[in-house]
Formats: sequence, C-alpha cells, structure tokens
Amino acid sequence: MSDNTTTENEALLNVADLLAIEDIVSGLENEAEALAETERLQQAESQAQAEVQNQASTDEASAEAGDTEEPVPTEATHVPGDLKEMMDAVPQEDVDIKIAATETEFSVRAAFEKAKNPSNLKMQQNLTAYGKRLASPIAAKVLCATDVDPEFLNREISNGSRFNVYAMDKVADLVTALSGGVMQNAINRAITRSMFKFRAAGVPFTGIAAQAASSDKVKVDRKLAQLLIRHTVSAATAPTQTSSTMSALAVMGIVRNTGSQKYPVYELTDTPQTRRLEEVLAKAA
Repeated sequence: MSDNTTTENEALLNVADLLAIEDIVSGLENEAEALAETERLQQAESQAQAEVQNQASTDEASAEAGDTEEPVPTEATHVPGDLKEMMDAVPQEDVDIKIAATETEFSVRAAFEKAKNPSNLKMQQNLTAYGKRLASPIAAKVLCATDVDPEFLNREISNGSRFNVYAMDKVADLVTALSGGVMQNAINRAITRSMFKFRAAGVPFTGIAAQAASSDKVKVDRKLAQLLIRHTVSAATAPTQTSSTMSALAVMGIVRNTGSQKYPVYELTDTPQTRRLEEVLAKAA
C-alpha cells in the first residue's frame, strides 16, 4: 500500500472519528439537558405535593375553626346551544381567521421560547406539533364555536413564564374529543370522567380530588375514592399533571374554579362544550 493511500485512509478515519465524537458529545449534551430538566420538574413536583398536603391540613383546621373566608360559589350560568350545530354554522371566513390567529400565536410563542433557551429543540418540536393540531380547520371550528381566543397560548402566568406548554397538548386533546375524535390523554380522561361522577353525586370536586384522579397513589377518603376514575402516575407527578389538565379545561370553558387559587373547587360549566364532552365520554365508556 502506498504512503498516499495510507494517508488518505488515515484522513478518512480521522474525519469519521471526529464525526463520531461530535455525535457522542451532542448526545451527552442532550442527555444532560434532559436530566437537568427532569430533576427540576421532580423538585417542583415534590414541593407542590408537600404544599398540597399542608393545604389539606389547613383546610381541615379552618373548617373546624369555622373559617369562612373562602368565596361563596354562585350557580353556573346556562349557555344554550348544541356544539355540533354551532360548529356547522361557523362561516369559512371565520375558520380561516381563527387558523391565521392560532398560527400567529404559535409563532410568537416559538420566538419567545427560542430567545429564552435557544438550545431547547424539544420545545420547538412540541410547539410545532401542537400548532398543527390546534391550527387545523376542524380545531378552528371548535375554537370558533366555543369562542376561545388563541391568545391564551402567550398568556403570562408569572414573571417570565407563559401558559404551560404541556397544557397546550391537553387543549388539543380536548378539542379533538369535542370535534368527535378520541380523547387520548389519560389524565384528561381520568379527571373529566371523575368530575361528571362527582357532579352526579353532588360532591364538590376539590384540588385534592383532581390530583387523586391523576394518581391512585394520592390518598383520599374511601367514599371519594369510589367516585374517582383514577390514573396511575406517581403522587409527586400528580400536581403538575393535574394543573395542566385543569388549565386546559378552563381555557375551553368546561371548568371553572369556585374556590380560590390556593384551595380550588372545580365545577363543570353548563355550556355546549361541557354537554358535548359528557356525550363523548358516555359513548367511550
């Protein structure tokens, strides 16, 4: 073998080695980022769970002491209409406008997240996927019929933080169900089915009940447990999973909080979308 051939082979090997090393480094960076994000979420979830337990104890103590500072709920207003008929009546012009508005909001959110963390490619992929679902013609009809403004996608929740990205996925899941599709998200299914059972039994659906629907590891009274449809996430994960689903339900006008932010009591609304959701869940049962 000539010296030239040997040199060329070594060069090729060096290039291949460099590419392999770059792939390994890139993979390690992505893995490190994912581990850091997971650790952050776990810490937040553990803290939230501890707060929930403390709040439950405070609720009991307040009840015994006759504390009546919580707001008095008013009866849900009846909103007439059949969602399917309302969707069919949406003009094409309104559908096109809603699609354009939704696409714009997703573009704004993507730019916001990119400026916040340019290396978070997973975030951009998620936003693209959710955007395709919520900016579809059928989704636009649902959003028009339910009078949901896509500006919620960029709503500021706290300083530097906007509407939860994973709640967007759950909004898309609810929109799919309302349009006649299948509700895929297990937390959405568990919580919504539980809420209808609680309403039928005349039992308030509290924040603790919502978390117990998300996780069968969250301890609740046996009578309440009998009303729950329960998923199986960990107790530590339940607060964040529950929060994103309740946010999605509120955005869609299906649920309202008659309690407080600290001690929520969730109530199903009397709207076309809530009645439609009840029909969808009954058929799927």
